Amino acid sequence: MGIKLSYIFYFFGTFLGIAQNDSLSTSFFKSYDEKVTCSLYYIDSSNSFEFLFNSDGENNHLSLIPNRKAQIGANISYKFFDVSYGFSPMFFDENKDNSDSKLFTFSTRFYHKKWMQSLTFINQKGFYVEDNITLFLPRLRTTKIGGTTSYVFNDKFSFKTIANQKEWQTKSAGSFIPNLSFYYTNFDLNDGSSGQYSDVYVSTFSPSYFYNLVIREQFLISAGVSPGFGFNAVDGDFSALYELTGSFKIGYNVASFFSFINLNFTDFVQDTNAKIRLNDNFSTFKFTLGYRFNPPKKIKKLYQKIRL
Repeated sequence: MGIKLSYIFYFFGTFLGIAQNDSLSTSFFKSYDEKVTCSLYYIDSSNSFEFLFNSDGENNHLSLIPNRKAQIGANISYKFFDVSYGFSPMFFDENKDNSDSKLFTFSTRFYHKKWMQSLTFINQKGFYVEDNITLFLPRLRTTKIGGTTSYVFNDKFSFKTIANQKEWQTKSAGSFIPNLSFYYTNFDLNDGSSGQYSDVYVSTFSPSYFYNLVIREQFLISAGVSPGFGFNAVDGDFSALYELTGSFKIGYNVASFFSFINLNFTDFVQDTNAKIRLNDNFSTFKFTLGYRFNPPKKIKKLYQKIRL
């Protein structure tokens, strides 16, 4: 499945990249679009869910926590092409003793002038219920796919500095960034029952503000927050939805080498009037080491043909 998704996102990125103008370095940030950027990363990710419901006049909640979180992965980007692949090896302590649990993530991001489009795919199998007792659900699988469309207002602000190190902010700057997000999540109990499937749709609009604080050119601290609102549909039952997204990054950068720590979270919280409330939370802690180099001549020629 991962290979097929790679092809889909690659061709979608190619389509968008044909009309894309190359980024140019300014006095506020330096572009590395002419370089191939490769990186290795460690990421502790989680897509957990919280069910809130009323039973016999009492409010109850169940927290569904995925069993496998820690991953290692790789990223490669050049021009408009930006792709990541991560997996969960068993030699991490937090991934042991999780039966047949699985976690697969795939993400990519496309740019066109001041527009940015992110896409995310998360497939998890194996959860436990966190309540008064611990209940293991080894067959429960969730599949999430969606993304966010964003517009960066300030030309002096570099969002790529936060996202993939294809640019580096050289002078401090911030920007207002409105976002439109849409996610689809499928729950599959895999138990053969008639009600084993559940479909959840989420759509939100969230104005955000991000700021890159540059310290001595090589060091950077970045932070952003995005409150939003929208709707949530659980098997056709619509309700209001609130979103809170946050980001924090500490990075180091020179011409060829870079490293950073990045914290991100997104919380979708349903309105209290919903019959069954499903709160969706996904977060990441990421540590990355990367290297930039000049692209091979064949890659440059291929890109020039696509541009033509």
